[in-house]
Amino acid sequence: MESREPSSSNEKSENFDSSVKKLSEKRNQFLEDLAKTRLYNSEEVCKILNISIPSLRRAIKLGRVKTIYVGKFLRVTAEEVERLIGSKKTLSVKEAANLLNVGVTAVRNLIKGGSIKALRLADKGPWRIPFEEIEKFTKGTK
Repeated sequence: MESREPSSSNEKSENFDSSVKKLSEKRNQFLEDLAKTRLYNSEEVCKILNISIPSLRRAIKLGRVKTIYVGKFLRVTAEEVERLIGSKKTLSVKEAANLLNVGVTAVRNLIKGGSIKALRLADKGPWRIPFEEIEKFTKGTK
């Protein structure tokens, strides 16, 4: 039996280009999968979420943050961090106060009074206010 070899150098270069393209696609897919499975330590998660380490520990204890152990180390997956951040833009109380041109205490009173809905990651910790809530408040709609 005879082996089939490309008859021209043009076919060889096309085969080479297609194999390079396949390898490039595999590499890109691998990098995307790796980014999804990235693991963050507690300090990195705190910086991303703008919370303190004790607040993160309380949230983990309450079951609001899902974690995994890698050996004896606690890690948070990138998917969980994305879930916690959410697709919504959230503001801190100070940022909301600056946006509304009022004091921080006034914003906290609005949260306690129910005029603005806010959330906390843990029982004690910073309030996070969805940007949509600020828009609703300024327009006067509920």
